[in-house]
Amino acid sequence: MTAAAQNDIIAQARRRYLAANPLRINSAPTVDIASGKPGEPFRIPNIGDMQIIGCKLGMEYLAICHDDDAVQEWINTAMAIMKDPGLLGILFANVFRGVNVVIGNMIEGAGARTRMQQLAAEAWSRDFSEPFPSEDDDTADYAPETEPW
Repeated sequence: MTAAAQNDIIAQARRRYLAANPLRINSAPTVDIASGKPGEPFRIPNIGDMQIIGCKLGMEYLAICHDDDAVQEWINTAMAIMKDPGLLGILFANVFRGVNVVIGNMIEGAGARTRMQQLAAEAWSRDFSEPFPSEDDDTADYAPETEPW
């Protein structure tokens, strides 16, 4: 099965789930302090819904996001679900909470924890405005034998 076909199956599953389980968001009235007139309503999401949808979107992210275009499409999908940039941040926090166990198990199972720690430390000293060297690049500045780990 092609990646595109698999992504279509995932999108269909997402649409079915959201049709059967729409995100519940309540609105609380607000008042513009300066004018005393009614303001834009304050939207309050059901946190349980956010956690569940966040976990599901996190698994979708792991399955489909392999390049910048796929990531952008996934972000657009999340925004279409939320319809509110302020709530999108809450959703993304739940995405991270949902995938952290999966990613942790993948890293631990592959024996890659030490390498990930090395990359994290290196990231804080790297200038990301420069292209990231590949492992085949002679200019790569990572030399495992000289690192303190």
